[in-house]
Amino acid sequence: MSERRSLSAVDRAGNALLIALVAVSYVAILSAGPGAYTPLALGLLIAFGLLYTALGVWGTPCCERVGSPWAFVAYFAVQIPLSVAIIYLSTGRAWLIMLPVVG
Repeated sequence: MSERRSLSAVDRAGNALLIALVAVSYVAILSAGPGAYTPLALGLLIAFGLLYTALGVWGTPCCERVGSPWAFVAYFAVQIPLSVAIIYLSTGRAWLIMLPVVG
């Protein structure tokens, strides 16, 4: 039971780190000032960021439960394009968002 509790603590710490990196990336995006992004680009950045965070928090444990390598392939097939889209739309300001995918 204590092993499960320690894994849960590690999962919580990982989730907190993911959320912190996304938050820092979005602070960098918002530091560009007013008018730096079109309303469409800003809306896409917000939507992609929420999806990226949700998949990072809930997708990884789901892939681990499934235990299939194909689950991880599907996970990364979604996370990598999402992070690339966020970096592209933010004109490179959100590069930190790629760190959880790489790690």
